[in-house]
Amino acid sequence: MDSRFQGITAIGFDLDQTLYPDDPRIKSAVLSEFYRYISENTDRSYDDAKAAFEEAYARYQASGRAFEECGVKDPREAVRDCLGRADLRGILGRDQSVIDTLRNLRQKYRLFLITDSRKDNAIAKLHAIGVGTGPFYATIFWDSPGRPGEYRKDDGSAFEHARLVLREPAERLVYVGNSEKDDILPAKEHGWRTVYVGGKSEAATASIQGIPELEALLL
Repeated sequence: MDSRFQGITAIGFDLDQTLYPDDPRIKSAVLSEFYRYISENTDRSYDDAKAAFEEAYARYQASGRAFEECGVKDPREAVRDCLGRADLRGILGRDQSVIDTLRNLRQKYRLFLITDSRKDNAIAKLHAIGVGTGPFYATIFWDSPGRPGEYRKDDGSAFEHARLVLREPAERLVYVGNSEKDDILPAKEHGWRTVYVGGKSEAATASIQGIPELEALLL
């Protein structure tokens, strides 16, 4: 076990691009729904919607801001509508290495999930990769508990809520995610240790390429 994680009792996970790797086919499916949604709600053709979104996204590098620039009302929820409409079941597949790693970690730690995805969409993805909700002691989705967005990662409220649910001090918790902005930095600011997935982050306690590498860090 890596000495940087001594004293950890619970491990939290992000879902998208963390428990399953990024895939160009996923991005393509989601973008198609973005363009379709903008077309349906702003009286643009599909091609015009695509051009407007791509131009706005090039400026802001944020889907919600791009939707807002295109004239979509309630852009954050619109993005989640599109994520729910994108059919990823034919793209995501059972990942035995992730299943095995979570099973092994669960023998020593409580596992939990914090995701900005809506509950029904997140659960469908979890089942598609063969994980389901079974490994997790607690789950926090965008639309539960409470009202949508009550507990968010980017402002740290989801991390504080998770800590209270787990009844653990922050120094015993670690969060695993692929976004510095939404995963690593807010968790770190609340006193958690962190693991960045899919590359290298100087802000994280440790960085890994994929979930199976957690066993070397934490077991």
